[in-house]
Amino acid sequence: MFEWFKTLPGSDQRALILGGAAVIGASAWFLLISPLHMANAVAESRHDAVLEVQQRMRAIQGNVERLGGIPEDRLLPFLKRVQEIVADTGNTTNVTVEQGGGDSVQIRTDNIDYREFVQMMLAFEEAHLSVVTADLQQKDSDGIKASIILKSH
Repeated sequence: MFEWFKTLPGSDQRALILGGAAVIGASAWFLLISPLHMANAVAESRHDAVLEVQQRMRAIQGNVERLGGIPEDRLLPFLKRVQEIVADTGNTTNVTVEQGGGDSVQIRTDNIDYREFVQMMLAFEEAHLSVVTADLQQKDSDGIKASIILKSH
């Protein structure tokens, strides 16, 4: 297979080897190294943007804490409605409601009855509150432990 290569003069053999190495090197650059370098640059810029947002959020949180927190009259408008819905389920001892970050409300349940939980979730939907995140775990045969974040539509 390489008999024709061996018949070439030494200078032509070196030229073919160097040319092949150049083609392989250029291919590696354009197919591997350059795209990876560009992806790394994009990742670094996104990381910088995330760090900037985190720094701004820490500054805002520091200002809120320095000013004594959010006044009671500035709580989310639907926070009281969520508290009313939870109270209507009749199982307020196993449910805590608190203002979450931003414009959300966080609800935590500990071993609430499944039927009461479903009733509460349907009431949230009727009140035009949407579930942003939900972490549900079965506590016992009829109980649910949940952490839910709600937002107003």
